[in-house]
Amino acid sequence: MRSQAQDLVAQERAEDLIEEAGYSEAIVILNEIITAESTDTRPLLLRATAHEGRRDFLSAARDYERIVRINPGIEEALDCLRRVRTAQGGVQQPGSVSTNVPSAAMTQEEVKELPDPLSVIPVTEGLASSFEGSYEIVRNAHGYYVLPYYPETYRARSVQASDMETTIARAKREGAWIATTSEVLTWWRKRDQVRPVIASRGRDEMHIDLINDSDTPISGLVLEIRGREGQYRNMRISGGEGETLYIEELDVKLVYLPKLDLGGNRITLTWRR
Repeated sequence: MRSQAQDLVAQERAEDLIEEAGYSEAIVILNEIITAESTDTRPLLLRATAHEGRRDFLSAARDYERIVRINPGIEEALDCLRRVRTAQGGVQQPGSVSTNVPSAAMTQEEVKELPDPLSVIPVTEGLASSFEGSYEIVRNAHGYYVLPYYPETYRARSVQASDMETTIARAKREGAWIATTSEVLTWWRKRDQVRPVIASRGRDEMHIDLINDSDTPISGLVLEIRGREGQYRNMRISGGEGETLYIEELDVKLVYLPKLDLGGNRITLTWRR
């Protein structure tokens, strides 16, 4: 068990390393301090800075988002989060609609040039001490969890094997899609064949055509909608199937689409109060 004094010394050492551009070594030190239950924002801020120094903007964004969830009043973390998302190419200017939804019909070549909305959240060693802890982090971020399983490492009835079995059972109970990497790759290729087009847009309503050019229906797509500050907080689906979720810290509306049939699929979004 580490003491508070040891953690403080480690943080000071990590801060010195960051000033010397020793980002990777600083991250290793901070990973020993930070756990899934950590609420101290200073080591998280240091690790985010180190990730940013390595130009690992995805990992930096993950830590800044976690800081904001712990304490939404930390302006430094909010400013840094905006900066790294800009570096990722995933931030829209106020008044824009979405990285996923163009404002007019686009060619196939233009669609392929759109920024990818997926954020890969790497669960580094030390962030969580168990499969279930890592799963919890990714679940709360609405992400994709890759379970790193090595048969030669986990013997039957061992602690690790029990942890893995518990995590898989929980994921099944919570409706997670448990798939092989091959199945995920197949889904991802089909997802790449979906063309989103804004058919029309009014003051408080938007009609979006999602054109599925693949050879089968697709399940589990998510649209990411951005606008002016708080503009789409009350957005809901008024035509078509799906659910919406507003992420307060990022001012983003996510639209979950259960299924897209072949060809055109229209959904209507409204944000009338």
